[in-house]
Amino acid sequence: MKKHFIWLPEENKTICEIKDNNLVFTGTAFCHEHDQDFKSEITGGYIAESRADIKYYQHQKNNVIKPALKALNHLLNCLKQSKNYNENSPEVKVIKKHIYNKEEELRQVITMIKIIKQDIKMYVDSKEALYKKLRARAKQNK
Repeated sequence: MKKHFIWLPEENKTICEIKDNNLVFTGTAFCHEHDQDFKSEITGGYIAESRADIKYYQHQKNNVIKPALKALNHLLNCLKQSKNYNENSPEVKVIKKHIYNKEEELRQVITMIKIIKQDIKMYVDSKEALYKKLRARAKQNK
């Protein structure tokens, strides 16, 4: 996985591209018009990267983990239809272990997406509070 950043200060925009195999996940951050005095490549890069990460994890969830989990569950259900099905066979235990691992991976990815979304909100809120303090101090010093 490779990350590439593009800062376009004249457009008040930062772009982050995550390249994984032949797929590209793009996150974009725009500087709010009221925050022009504090626009920063680092702030925009952090937000854009977080948004690209969310898209990457959503892709993993929807196109990698869920289809694998569905296939494993289908296989287990097909085996259960057999008259020779044995709950304690090594094959069934391996399939169940893989199902458990994929379910755990899915839970982790869903949690990661939630954490990143919360982190973006907290980051923007803290930046806004800082900007308000700095503007008030600058106004007071004039």
